[in-house]
Amino acid sequence: MQGVIITFFMLSFATFYSCNARLLLDAVSNKTIFNVIEYGAVGDGLTDDSQAFLKAWNGACGKSDSVGTIEVPYGKTFLLKPLLFNGPCKFSKVYFKVKMCDTYIMIN
Repeated sequence: MQGVIITFFMLSFATFYSCNARLLLDAVSNKTIFNVIEYGAVGDGLTDDSQAFLKAWNGACGKSDSVGTIEVPYGKTFLLKPLLFNGPCKFSKVYFKVKMCDTYIMIN
């Protein structure tokens, strides 16, 4: 009975580790960053940055075999009109990475 319990815990640990390792590898490998500043966003709170956000989105959607991250930098104020981010996207996943103070918020 004790052998069955030990085997169960070993299998549980191996399953947990392999799933989390896969998530970690997905997050680190094949990741491409699309910073909205590089697509023309000003971030002064007065200039309309909507087109820059759409360009970053289109850049992310146009790439394939990777995870796209649209980065919104800290310390800027972006003025946006209502936007519709739609596809089709070649990326398997697209995230928005918003830095607030010392914390990043990932939006999927």
